[in-house]
Amino acid sequence: MAQQSVEDSVDAAAVQSEGDEVSDMAQQSVEDSVNAAAVQPQGDEVSDMAQQSVEDSVDAAAVQPEGDEVSDMAQQSVEDSVDAAAVDLEGEERPGKQGIELSTPEQSLAGDDISVHEAALEDKLKKLVESVKTKVESLKQKGNNIVKTDPAGAIKWYKDALHDISGGERSVDIQEAFRPLLVQLNCNIALACLKLQDWGKAVVHCEAALLWDPDNPKAHIRLATALTELEQYEKARDHFRRMLEKQPKEANAGLERLSSSFRKLADQGDAAAQLRLGSCYEFGEGATQDMARAAEWYQKSAKQGNAAAQFRLGSHYAAGVGVGQDRGRAVEWYEKSAEQARSSSAAQLKGPESWPQRQARSRPRPPRGGASSAASRPSSAFWSLV
Repeated sequence: MAQQSVEDSVDAAAVQSEGDEVSDMAQQSVEDSVNAAAVQPQGDEVSDMAQQSVEDSVDAAAVQPEGDEVSDMAQQSVEDSVDAAAVDLEGEERPGKQGIELSTPEQSLAGDDISVHEAALEDKLKKLVESVKTKVESLKQKGNNIVKTDPAGAIKWYKDALHDISGGERSVDIQEAFRPLLVQLNCNIALACLKLQDWGKAVVHCEAALLWDPDNPKAHIRLATALTELEQYEKARDHFRRMLEKQPKEANAGLERLSSSFRKLADQGDAAAQLRLGSCYEFGEGATQDMARAAEWYQKSAKQGNAAAQFRLGSHYAAGVGVGQDRGRAVEWYEKSAEQARSSSAAQLKGPESWPQRQARSRPRPPRGGASSAASRPSSAFWSLV
């Protein structure tokens, strides 16, 4: 039927008289026929006979002399031929310009397929983590076997294990799965560093362990031990104090070492050490609580002009703790402490140096003709895990 319709349209167009004017409606119909044929989606299987018929219809219409009037029957025939071209061999109509829908990859992937894909990724990640954990545990055990006899060799094994966890392309999310191992390895390296008396590196690895576990007892105790050796007594005492409940034995042993360090310096006349030793006796930290001996060491420090010791000694006289109660002497020591505080405040009001000024004054001068030494700058290795 499509073929016959096209042939009829061609015959009708051929019998038009020359010189007649072609109507605008006919021209528009032919143009629509051409456009409709041009937008057929690829892949339609149109019969060769029907396709050839459409082409012949267009060619015949194109060669008509101007002025011919195409009959209504010819116009309808051309439209019918175009409609017939839109039908495939099985008689199923293909979509024309409108109604073409392209499915996206997301739409083509069913929900069940997504679930299977995610499950496969999770399984792959679990296998990766388990594989790395097995290797890391093996390396850690090799270090544990020799840490007492060969601390340096143990550090090598521990660092190899850390590299397998945090090195390469491992993301922070993956490292999170190894949190307990990261804490253990850094604590073990710190222990080996303490045996080698490498106090600075011990501090670095203890702080790295505390980044992953802020309340880890071993990290606090080992950090405080290293800080004691570095004579950072106040920081060391703070870490020992934090562990008095969780690790009372180790914390008290650390405070006793601090007390011994304070005594050595106090016997040499160090006013700050005398104040700290008096505090040890007053609060029973690292020493048996003894208020009389606390007041004794406060008095030695106060006589050297230590304002904090003067205030504490005044408190002892005011309450009669460790010494006979004497309000007059209490007021005397309070006034001396306050006078020093006023002097210090007055010095600040005269025009204290700003922080940049102090930094500029204390900064080492570079050698002539050269830049400042790289050793004077803080090292980024201080914050690294390894």
